[in-house]
Amino acid sequence: MDKSTDGVAKRTSLSWSRAGVVILALVSLGTGYYGLYTYRPPPPGTPVGYWLDLFYYDLQLFVIDSAPLTDGGPFPLALEFARILAPVTTVFAVVVAFLGLLRAEFRRIRLRRARNHAIVTGDTTGARALATKLRQAGVSVVETADSDAIALVAAGIGGARTLYACADDTTNATVNLAAALDATEAKRRGRAKRGLRIYAQVSDATLALALRARRLGLPEATALDVDFVNFEELAARELLRSESLDIDATDAPHILVAGLGTFGRTVLVEFAQQWRLRSPRRGERVAVTLVDPSASEAAAEVAARWDIVREVFDLTPVDGDLDDALHTVSGLPPHRAYICYEDEELALRQAFTMVGLWRGGRDSIVLRLNQLDRPGDAVHPVFRRLLDNLYGRLRFVGVAKLACDPSVIEKDLVERLAQAIHEQYLLEALRDGVAMGSNVSMALWGDLPEDKKDANRAQARDIGVKLSMVGCTVAPRTGVADPFSFTAAEVEILAQHEQQRWRLERQASGWKYAPVRNDRAKKHPSMVLWEKLPETERDKDRNAVRTLPLVLAHVGLRIVRVGERRPQEIAVELTSPASV
Repeated sequence: MDKSTDGVAKRTSLSWSRAGVVILALVSLGTGYYGLYTYRPPPPGTPVGYWLDLFYYDLQLFVIDSAPLTDGGPFPLALEFARILAPVTTVFAVVVAFLGLLRAEFRRIRLRRARNHAIVTGDTTGARALATKLRQAGVSVVETADSDAIALVAAGIGGARTLYACADDTTNATVNLAAALDATEAKRRGRAKRGLRIYAQVSDATLALALRARRLGLPEATALDVDFVNFEELAARELLRSESLDIDATDAPHILVAGLGTFGRTVLVEFAQQWRLRSPRRGERVAVTLVDPSASEAAAEVAARWDIVREVFDLTPVDGDLDDALHTVSGLPPHRAYICYEDEELALRQAFTMVGLWRGGRDSIVLRLNQLDRPGDAVHPVFRRLLDNLYGRLRFVGVAKLACDPSVIEKDLVERLAQAIHEQYLLEALRDGVAMGSNVSMALWGDLPEDKKDANRAQARDIGVKLSMVGCTVAPRTGVADPFSFTAAEVEILAQHEQQRWRLERQASGWKYAPVRNDRAKKHPSMVLWEKLPETERDKDRNAVRTLPLVLAHVGLRIVRVGERRPQEIAVELTSPASV
């Protein structure tokens, strides 16, 4: 249903009209019953049927056909009033019903013709928070509890710019995937905008990653206008990307993560990535205490799937609760504790009773909330009006508040891969001694010029094309993966493809060859065929190919060989007239 202000006003008006009908009907029934009783008093020894007849005659007043009125008057005042008011009420009810149907039809037509709006499906906390954020950003929003093809058509999928499929998928894991498929089919048949963007929420993080892998594995270039998101992952990443990682203590850095569901595991991985990229102490290892009933199993799984976890952290799992950790692990309290239990009763109880964690600095205890998160209000101020925050040590973060924001959801797989490509470039440059800020490219993603971001995005979109050229695809990392490396012939062929892709893309944007680079004039010395490219420039493209496994590992994916392409066949494609 449309939750716009105009829609609310119309529904309010309709509700008052219906209330008026009910009030008039009750008044008519009451006065009519009393008037009929006065006009035809009960005989001695009144049978039960008299009262039923009276009620029956009272109902007949609404259709101007009450039998006692055929005898002529005069009638009691109450009956005179009722025999006029009852038919008026009937007419009023018919008009209200007709207007309701008319409004529903007009709304259906209006939605079918709506343009550039967003559709949010599902009646969940996340869906409501997202719709609120969209309206705050000035976007026209249509909300619908259902997400099947009929509901999407009724919500105006034909003119929508974006679909957010956010239904509760805990009982039906494919409900949002089905919505994405229905919207994609509508787009294919021309019943939806060509630029329609689709985001489907998938609560199972492993399934969401597998779906992203299959989307990326398409063998032809695509704008990837469908993405599969997980709100817990989005919230955890957004939390860490906005957090300061400056730990001023002179002793070894130490963090604690309690609760190793999707949110807790993502906090762990994202902290490692952000620590290595932007912490002033990035060269130091971080001690990490993991607290969960199955912490040892979870620690082994995360360390196996994510190389960066092994490279940055020294993990100490505690198979129990925070009380067990406080009694068995030395060096507590940690510099920062993330309490990530999905059971919010447990999370609150642990945060409010584990006094041993209260000796840290400001915002040293981060408490994840979901059901207690409230759309439209900042979680922290709401709690500060109700509970103290341990002198600034306790920080409340809401999943919906962090994740259900269009600017966060739109950081789709292409965007994350583009960031990973850039961050891999930064890490290599930092290892080579290049200082942050020494040139426009040595900047964090948020500070990177838009043209540089676009170049990384275009490279990310081409990953599936490159892999298909050598019989490879991507799959989720579910454990320690066998090291993958391209053969020398594959590196050479894919590097040539990358340079050709880059050159044709720049050429379409108006860039031309010049011996000296001039970004303002769109001149570049590498705007030449591969054969004329200097060896130093060829090495840059070769390195972009060799680091693909690292880039994909950054988002939890790995390269798998599933077919075989002969290098000679690929070389023919690269040198065909359409490619030059």
